[in-house]
Amino acid sequence: TRQAFLKQPSMLQYSLETLRSKLDFLRSELCMSQGVACRVLHAAPAIFGISLAENLRPKVATLMIRCRFPVEEVGLIAAAVPSILVLSSKRKIEPCLSYLSVALKLPDEISLGSIIKAAPRTLIQSINSSLEPKLQMLDEALERERTQGREASSSRTGDLRVSDMFVKNPALLATTNAILAKRIEASMKSPDSTLAEAMGPSPKGRRPKFTIDNDKVVAIAEGGEGKANKGRIRGDREFMSESMAAAMSSLMSSGPSYSDLVSMSPAGTGLTPLAITAFISGQVFPPDTPEKPRGLDRMGGMAIQIAQKLSARQLKAAAESSTSAVIPETDEPGSNYESGLILLKYPHLRASRHRCELCACEIALKIILLFLRESASSYDLSKFDVRIEICTDSNYVMKMVKDKDLMRRLGDCSGLIENFDYQGPGPKSHANLDILFPLSQYYVDITTGRPRPITVAAIANGKGNNENSDDVCIGGSVGISFKHISDVCSGKVAEQTTYQMFKYARQAAMW
Repeated sequence: TRQAFLKQPSMLQYSLETLRSKLDFLRSELCMSQGVACRVLHAAPAIFGISLAENLRPKVATLMIRCRFPVEEVGLIAAAVPSILVLSSKRKIEPCLSYLSVALKLPDEISLGSIIKAAPRTLIQSINSSLEPKLQMLDEALERERTQGREASSSRTGDLRVSDMFVKNPALLATTNAILAKRIEASMKSPDSTLAEAMGPSPKGRRPKFTIDNDKVVAIAEGGEGKANKGRIRGDREFMSESMAAAMSSLMSSGPSYSDLVSMSPAGTGLTPLAITAFISGQVFPPDTPEKPRGLDRMGGMAIQIAQKLSARQLKAAAESSTSAVIPETDEPGSNYESGLILLKYPHLRASRHRCELCACEIALKIILLFLRESASSYDLSKFDVRIEICTDSNYVMKMVKDKDLMRRLGDCSGLIENFDYQGPGPKSHANLDILFPLSQYYVDITTGRPRPITVAAIANGKGNNENSDDVCIGGSVGISFKHISDVCSGKVAEQTTYQMFKYARQAAMW
């Protein structure tokens, strides 16, 4: 961290939100793991001062379009050469790609992408002082070889072009002019090999430090760490038995889980702790591109993972009564109430990640509220200290829910009005009050016990508020806390939990 600040002292002037937004960009949009993203920012701290909308996203889109890269491949080359993200798209990246296409006579974008993927450092080379001289050196050497009368060499060289050598071994583009000159000179002195053979790929050189594992850019560490990661980061639901389960076992250690509620009859006057923890995530598809403005033709998806073992029947009833956007269990991917997983489509307009994350918090609270009210019709919850935790990796959500006074004022409103006196973080236009308002209502409902429909059946039957609402107790004490996943889990568990929730939400967006 100290070295990063020494490299880029202007970081001291940036807000925490600005710093976190760049980390979120690398993790969510370039599909980097937490560790890889931190390495990139440490190597190129100037990224913190670059605009997402006007620089980074268009730059990524340029590489995706010109080289036919999926977003994970862009993340891979950015991890290998972080300074690529700092380069100017119009003055450096696009001219370099255009020059390579013409000079190497590449037939299509895929061939160009193969060159950049094999030697990403080519993008940071100067055309005039590096790339062009290399082509001239090899062209002159090849002509000299043909005129030296080396019959064996000539027969093996044939009509080989200089461009063919660079296509066969793209690493030549990224080497220094001095090293390439030495290799050419050594080849000309050797009677046993042609220039083309001497310029071929060598088993020596840089080994890849990163790879793509299940749509995620991860590090290939020495000592077997890369192998350890492989197989642990995966997209199936068995992931719950490993990383999330490790986090959830510690979350539930303070008291009984809801699965014990059926057979539990707490005695005494003290309240028994009861935890309900929900991991949430929201994503959009497809990602931003310069051709498609934010919010146009985009779909949103959300994922809610309840940590504790709840009744699948009651959880399903609460989820399906809370919104019509639930993805059925029968679909693939779909919700899985036995494991506490609820997948949903984003039900509002203007899909963005911030809005999807905020909406996931709202629906998670609504589902938990309905679940508690349904359970209260069968069990006495007055002797329980109910602790509800909503865990997210969204810094935007954490910023919005931090102001409890704002949430209470919004929750006490009878309706969302245009002249609401907003005094929260950031401008009012970025607060997404159409989602923050119902979220605040459920926050107030749960923490104050304000009368609402008491059961899922009452809502389904259209009864609305009724005279028995005041008699329903969802807990002797009820509290809600919003936490960042990194504050709940640690190390690899936090990283893998964040990635798995991200993948669930993206699958929901693509459904």
